[in-house]
Amino acid sequence: MCDIEKKTYMKAFKFTFILAILVSFAFISCDNEPLTGTFTDESGVPGTGGSGGTGTGSINTSFFAKVDGVDFLAVNVVAGPHEFLSGRFIVEAFDSAGNKIRFDLEDDMVPGTYAFDGSDFGASYDEVSTDIWASNVIESNLVITSHDFVANKVIGTFEFKSTPAFGSTPIFDITEGTFDVTY
Repeated sequence: MCDIEKKTYMKAFKFTFILAILVSFAFISCDNEPLTGTFTDESGVPGTGGSGGTGTGSINTSFFAKVDGVDFLAVNVVAGPHEFLSGRFIVEAFDSAGNKIRFDLEDDMVPGTYAFDGSDFGASYDEVSTDIWASNVIESNLVITSHDFVANKVIGTFEFKSTPAFGSTPIFDITEGTFDVTY
């Protein structure tokens, strides 16, 4: 074999060897590893993979409310920066059906009593089965009982009545709301 044939043979051998290694990785890679993080299913409901969580990284996050007298059992709570307004953060809670309670707060809120009036603090209830987004708050009460500005942890209670964005019915009565979130 001449030198040119040897070089060509070695290049082909190296290429085949590297290709075989890459293909073998595809066959032996772990396809049963648990996923971690926050994912959205086809219904648009965020959920968590792996060992679970709330999307905030806090194991102490809690959220509860009643909607028209029925327990709203949150399966996922997400708190984080507001997507459009700086200096604010959102709290969103989803039940197993995909219904959502959402409200936004200011980063610098001190303990006290406030109202979801739409201009300073907004709130909404989304009901998946009827495709209603109730964002007009007609009555509300928000109490911040604790706000740790270093840990970005806020604790409080809330209640509000809400109607659809473009209508006056139905009226959703959100009561007995409690939250303890890290944003």
